[in-house]
Amino acid sequence: VRDAILNGPRYRFTVWADKHAPMLSELIECSWCTSMWVAAGVIGARAVAPRVWGPLARILAFSAVAGWLANQAVPPKR
Repeated sequence: VRDAILNGPRYRFTVWADKHAPMLSELIECSWCTSMWVAAGVIGARAVAPRVWGPLARILAFSAVAGWLANQAVPPKR
């Protein structure tokens, strides 16, 4: 997972999780795993409160597409 906003808290939590719950640490450090947990939370929230989460889910979907397009446009660093 890559972001500057939560690096500090994530690092502290993963250090704790490495010692006490290694599987949880892996779920947090794995980008694909984290995205699956977030997606599950969004789906659950949308089922409970569709009026609120409908527009927010669309925003997250557009953000995902924008991120994918940005990764396609930038050549990989060597």
